[in-house]
Amino acid sequence: MRRRQNCPATVFSGARDGLVNDISVDNNNGENFLTVGQDAQLKYWKISSVVESQQKTPAHSIAIDGIVYGVSHLSFSSDFVTCGEDISVWKPFRETPLRSYNLGTDTIHACRANPIEENVIVGCRSDRSIFVLDTRQDVPLKKVQMEAYSFTVAIEDFSLYTFDMRYMEHPVQSHQGFTSAVLDVDYSPTGQEFVAAGYDRSIRLFKARDMTSRDVYYTKRMASVLSVLWSADSKFVLSGSNEMNIRVWKANAAEKLGPLTKREKQAFAYNEKLRETYKNHPDVRRIAKHRNVPRHIFTAAKEHKLIRDARARRDLRRAKAQGLDEEESYLPQTQKVMLGDAKM
Repeated sequence: MRRRQNCPATVFSGARDGLVNDISVDNNNGENFLTVGQDAQLKYWKISSVVESQQKTPAHSIAIDGIVYGVSHLSFSSDFVTCGEDISVWKPFRETPLRSYNLGTDTIHACRANPIEENVIVGCRSDRSIFVLDTRQDVPLKKVQMEAYSFTVAIEDFSLYTFDMRYMEHPVQSHQGFTSAVLDVDYSPTGQEFVAAGYDRSIRLFKARDMTSRDVYYTKRMASVLSVLWSADSKFVLSGSNEMNIRVWKANAAEKLGPLTKREKQAFAYNEKLRETYKNHPDVRRIAKHRNVPRHIFTAAKEHKLIRDARARRDLRRAKAQGLDEEESYLPQTQKVMLGDAKM
């Protein structure tokens, strides 16, 4: 692996044998990071303050039984969790996990630690189920008694669903707009917005409680987007796509980068207030929500709308044939998507 000569960065070359499945930076001091991959090893790497050309050997490595698909550090801690055949909680440089959770025979493909509640972990399995864990307990959670926290999952039915940990019977909101499978999702540091990556070669930015996206980003040569990340300063969004490119986007497309004068700040604030005041005016709403999208997305969205309308008419006719009224026959999308609540 080669880096540009004028790029002041350390390159970790030959870091692993096989694919790197996940990476996580120490939340306590920010001086180390971990990688897991297909070689069934957990590797510690040192982030040096001195710029080096290459770093080929890790500071420490641990052999693990089975392949690990995800790793995530706990909030404000050097402890971390890994997922694969089970969920394991680790102490730094410890050869064996501190605690393990066996959630069944299905592979756990992703796990993330809650950035606010430091002991809460959420993850997803290959049987299309999601789970919530508290590292202080021995069994998975279904409810959080004191305060609600939300999390969002990306699903192959072209949608995302936001859940409340206290009430897991069905999602509290569905987020739509993609025309193909949704592959990744990441929240902004504020927790009020999130970004999602789609197989339809676009990324979309959603407000946490809105059904439709507030913005959609794409380029002519960008392939399917596999991963997205919201920067810690909430200013930028990073995307990794299938043609092996990383792109940096502005989280607010109209925001000016760099220092602003006092008059510029006042002008931006005034314009934002005008948009907020008149956002429900038909013409203002039409302009604010309009987004130019590629032809393949426009055509697929039009086709999906025809399919949804046809299904709605079919369900209405079926309800009338059974003697039900429209209100009794209507079932929200957030309830249609849930198959059941598995007992662990």
